[in-house]
Amino acid sequence: MTAHGPTAASLVGVTKRYGDAVALGPIDLDVPAGRTTVLLGPSGCGKSTLLRLINGLVAPDEGTLRVLGEGVTPASVEGLRRRVGYVIQEGGPLPSPEREAERRAAPPMAALGDAKDRRPRGRARGAGEAPRGAARQAS
Repeated sequence: MTAHGPTAASLVGVTKRYGDAVALGPIDLDVPAGRTTVLLGPSGCGKSTLLRLINGLVAPDEGTLRVLGEGVTPASVEGLRRRVGYVIQEGGPLPSPEREAERRAAPPMAALGDAKDRRPRGRARGAGEAPRGAARQAS
């Protein structure tokens, strides 16, 4: 619980390391539910790492992390991701069984034919109107 009401995310003593480099922490933070929260800081200060931790994409090396009242564990992370929105700065969609199935079901680009065959054709021709570039018959 924050001074503003229920807590969406709570971090107590959370630290994330990649090898010997500390990417974040230790940090204590309560994010109020139902409010807009902005993370500002220079490149490399840990904003994206914090969001990855909250969404369960990476696990903290130390500390306690709770999101929507639940501890973030390998067992709870799938359900958490279904309830928490997350938009990454760059890149494509997160890997998922559904995306992989879509990718496998999509025909290879070569099977789609020549790209010029898929161009928009412009406006439809009117009755009696000759195709563009066709010679008109003299009447």
